[in-house]
Amino acid sequence: LAIAAVLVITLGSYRLAAVIAGVGLCSTGLGCGSLYLFGFPFGFTAIIGMVGLVGVAINDAIVVLSALRADQAAQRGDQERIVQIIMEATRHVLCTTFTTMFGFLPLVIGGGGFWPPLAIVIGGGILGATLMAVTFVPAAFAAWTKSQPPSAPLHAGGEHNWAESFSSASDIQAEAELLHVVSELSSEAHDAANLESVDPCQATPQRT
Repeated sequence: LAIAAVLVITLGSYRLAAVIAGVGLCSTGLGCGSLYLFGFPFGFTAIIGMVGLVGVAINDAIVVLSALRADQAAQRGDQERIVQIIMEATRHVLCTTFTTMFGFLPLVIGGGGFWPPLAIVIGGGILGATLMAVTFVPAAFAAWTKSQPPSAPLHAGGEHNWAESFSSASDIQAEAELLHVVSELSSEAHDAANLESVDPCQATPQRT
């Protein structure tokens, strides 16, 4: 619950938090698949490895998703920009993945019945979660951007703000606000016209 709350508060979206949670959940299945491929039994140490794997596996997905959200073109659904961001973030993601896998490699080489299952679960799960971070997360983010309503551009003179106020207010209030603005503009135009009509010679005091 604490991890889910942190994800929702950080990302500001339940859907994006669900994407990160999906990567963590799928990483446990990838860890079990790694145990099956290498022929290790599923026991207590494998369960401990899966508990630690969930927290480590979502790191790459958070890095990729944060990079996508920091770019305005990617938020608008620009596919070329999304691909470019993923290519830039892949180096950092792969570095963290390989260092973690190589760190657990001595436990696998050492053998025994206690440490190798834990190391296989974490190493295999992180490798699969990395592949999901560079494939599933960008696809889910692109789908999320398409589901968002397009934001209307801001026009000069605050027309967008007036449109929002008119749509939320009643007709009588909107008409009163419009008349007030027109009266202010007309008074400003009248003052500007008076300033332009003043003779500069008359406005300058004569020296004695």
